[in-house]
Amino acid sequence: NWVSTDAIESAVRAKFGLVFETPIVRKHWYNGSFRNTLKTLASSGRVERLQDPNSRPNETGHWRIKSDTPRLADLAR
Repeated sequence: NWVSTDAIESAVRAKFGLVFETPIVRKHWYNGSFRNTLKTLASSGRVERLQDPNSRPNETGHWRIKSDTPRLADLAR
């Protein structure tokens, strides 16, 4: 299932109790640690992004965990 970047951000902030004093501090975290972690996970093959970020730079991305585990439908073939 694909999950939006916004939903992942909300889940991470809730899980770790992240609260930012100002919108600028949140923006620095988002553009630094958060986005770089998603990019690192994608480049290492652990997650994949639905859209090419260069084709739609201002739209919300969608992500999913890559799994090498075959699905039941794949095994039935």
